Amino acid sequence: MSNRGRFCLAAFFLSFVLASCSSVPEPDPRFGVWLTLFDGKQSLQDDWFISRPENETVGWNWKVERDGSMTNVADASQGKHNIATTRKFHNFELDLEFKISKGGNAGVYLRGRCEIQIKDTHGQESQGVSDMGALYKYLAPRVDATRPAGEWNQLYVRLIGNRLTASLNGELIHDNVFARGTGAGGQRPGPFDAPHMLELQGDHEQVWFRNVRIRPLFESPGWREVFNRKDVSEWFPAHQAGNERSGGEMKWIVQDGVITNTAEYEPGDPDFHGVPDVLSKETFENYLLHYEYKSHGNAGFFLRDLWEIQIVNSAGEEPTKHTDGALYALYAPLVNMSNPVGMWNTVDVKLEGRKVTAFHNGVLIHDNRECYGRTFAPTDATNMDRPGYFRLQGDHGAIWFTNIWVLPLE
Repeated sequence: MSNRGRFCLAAFFLSFVLASCSSVPEPDPRFGVWLTLFDGKQSLQDDWFISRPENETVGWNWKVERDGSMTNVADASQGKHNIATTRKFHNFELDLEFKISKGGNAGVYLRGRCEIQIKDTHGQESQGVSDMGALYKYLAPRVDATRPAGEWNQLYVRLIGNRLTASLNGELIHDNVFARGTGAGGQRPGPFDAPHMLELQGDHEQVWFRNVRIRPLFESPGWREVFNRKDVSEWFPAHQAGNERSGGEMKWIVQDGVITNTAEYEPGDPDFHGVPDVLSKETFENYLLHYEYKSHGNAGFFLRDLWEIQIVNSAGEEPTKHTDGALYALYAPLVNMSNPVGMWNTVDVKLEGRKVTAFHNGVLIHDNRECYGRTFAPTDATNMDRPGYFRLQGDHGAIWFTNIWVLPLE
């Protein structure tokens, strides 16, 4: 693995570890808080039910072990079955541990519709759509991150809309991929992007789970998407002085729930200089904001069309006022959490008045910093206390954005 790849994985999992630790700053709880679904102390039947097989008389056949794990007891007289949460979830982060028996087969169903496969395939030369970590019958994992049967594995998943990120045992296996229903018999009815159960498969060989927790996202009243993930109807092109292509023509497109300036981009083209920026049709003043991006160059996300959170390929570099995550020309990020070029990043922002708090890939990079001027005019502090547009910068390199959520604050 290259040094840049190692940095990406280190950044990704450092963000998860730090965000999970109560001794370090965490984003505003209105983004979402972690909930325990199973920690070995409660009765399973309080929050879980038999979900499959359906329409059959099956006795409850899961139990809590002395080590705090739960398992589908291998008792053919009772029958094997899946269990699922009584509560339904929409957008979330999920964290759990599991181990599988020799030759075993199980899975984790997200919204009851998309299965992350659990299977004893440790050591295989190649990974397919039915092997450990795959989105079953749809997408193979990036790498083989499995441990041998009988050893514990750690699984982390983030699912927002149709975009899914997952890690297995500290290795990124899906990088914000476009997900859909499993296409197999286990898929629940209804739209993929709709709330549904979290389901653990136990109707095959024996499997164990422990430390199951979930963080529902964007559930506080008032959260909504600025980008509908279908088209560009909620955005309009920004006029840019000196840009010969400005003048009102929309140059951005939407692909698989991602808005991008790459309609005229050939992959790897070093001479691509972008297209005019786009602005949100609505304006916002104080808010919580979540967005995700990847880039092949230089771009940015503007708050109130005043302050740019910089996007640039600078993974591993010393943070400056111009590296990834900077409040451009105003403040360097506290730490450079940028992932390597072409890999996805997340940003969570709180803007109140002129003060910005931001988390990049789960790690605090700006702590209530006051913007004393504008990005391109640091000495100009006029007219900064009013609503403004979100601006997606696209007049430099290739850029992709998705999952843009906002919670306006009173």
